[in-house]
Amino acid sequence: MDISEIVGTVAKSVDPIAVIQALAKEKKLDKDDIQILLLTSMLEHLKAMNTRLENLASSVGNIETELKNLRNEVAALREDVRNMHRDMRDRLDLISNQLRVLNTNIASTYELTSKVVSVLMSKGLPVAP
Repeated sequence: MDISEIVGTVAKSVDPIAVIQALAKEKKLDKDDIQILLLTSMLEHLKAMNTRLENLASSVGNIETELKNLRNEVAALREDVRNMHRDMRDRLDLISNQLRVLNTNIASTYELTSKVVSVLMSKGLPVAP
């Protein structure tokens, strides 16, 4: 049996090791041929493994890109939240200042009303309840 025929037979089989063992038992292969077949089989498996690793590296690269995009989106959201917090704080400060002014106006109005009522009472004019 020629080595190219053996390689073809082994390559077509589902379990190349079983084919090599069967051929070795039938004494159709010598030790050098078995080593060549095993090395060829290992080479094919390593090539397949390399392809899978390249695909995995590509997938990891895609995931890394997606993570960078997510990181940028989260940073943008954090900035939006900071801006909303700042705006809310500014609005609350404005409302607080307006309430202080309103409280001062109410106090001034109360004082003025009290003075008017006391002047009216001192002059003996009736004050409506």
